[in-house]
Amino acid sequence: MAEVAVADIDFRKTALTISRYPPHLAIVCEIPVLLHDAPCRLSYGVLRALKKYQVRICLVNGWLYGYKPACKQDYIEKLLFEQDYLNCFDILSVQTDEVKQVLISQGAYAHRVVVTGNMKYDNLNANLVLTAQTQELLDMLKHYNQLFVAGCVTDVWEYNFVVSAFVKARQNQPDLKLIIAPRHPEKPEQLAALVGILQQNILQYDFRSMIAASWQLKDVLIIDTFGELKAFYSIASLCYVGINHNILEPLSLGKSVAVLENWEPRYPSYPVFKIAESNSMIFLVESEEDLAEFLTQSAGNRYSSQKVLNKLQILSGAFSRNLEQISMLVSIKGN
Repeated sequence: MAEVAVADIDFRKTALTISRYPPHLAIVCEIPVLLHDAPCRLSYGVLRALKKYQVRICLVNGWLYGYKPACKQDYIEKLLFEQDYLNCFDILSVQTDEVKQVLISQGAYAHRVVVTGNMKYDNLNANLVLTAQTQELLDMLKHYNQLFVAGCVTDVWEYNFVVSAFVKARQNQPDLKLIIAPRHPEKPEQLAALVGILQQNILQYDFRSMIAASWQLKDVLIIDTFGELKAFYSIASLCYVGINHNILEPLSLGKSVAVLENWEPRYPSYPVFKIAESNSMIFLVESEEDLAEFLTQSAGNRYSSQKVLNKLQILSGAFSRNLEQISMLVSIKGN
């Protein structure tokens, strides 16, 4: 009941703000398209408050997450108001035709649902802004020919997976080095678990935050800092991206990327993963042996980096298509 009361207070504040300062246009970006489709939410009441003042509402980069309603109140709202919720939007811009068909089947006006693609492909700027210290470190690491960068590694089970594959690959390529970036370096227990795995495998390691001027790369470098992962991807020979995370950073740099299969369809990263999979832009692995083979045989080189970059370029343009749709809506209203 306390959560309901807080939500009611927040809604009343929002509605009051809208009544005092009604906007001309409201743009909602990447919120779950269906009502109560994910833990994050956009209140149906907010949309109704906007419509009271005849505000045009656009949803852009829409996707389906597939969560069940979190409580009975959400379930009842979804049952009673989902169609009305959808039709509060003057434009429903979505990432794929599959999403479009689901929305229409749920009662959305077909003429308002447009497929514009995924705007994530419009943010692939390969230019890196680096500190002098980071640039100096990268310049030093470039002298190593075999750098395996594993980024956004999620938890202990995935640390074990990556490290075991690395150890297997080193049996054939002893010069191979591992740069590993845990997803949550701010959690001491995560770093401790990773260190324990490295010690069990008799691997020498350093933390990025502890590097001194005279430092030399050991077997493994642990990235325990923030904001530098893309910089390390840029010097990698081969990359691995932790399950359910951002594969576009290394792909946009022309790197060969391995990932595990079975990503979670409810995660925002999933549509990017599926498109990359269907376009043969990533190397799927099921086991430590698969990942070790990727490292030892350079299996990732079967994908031409230029072909991948060309495919990414073809997938871009959603941002411009959304602007065009919104501009048309504003123009119609003005007339």
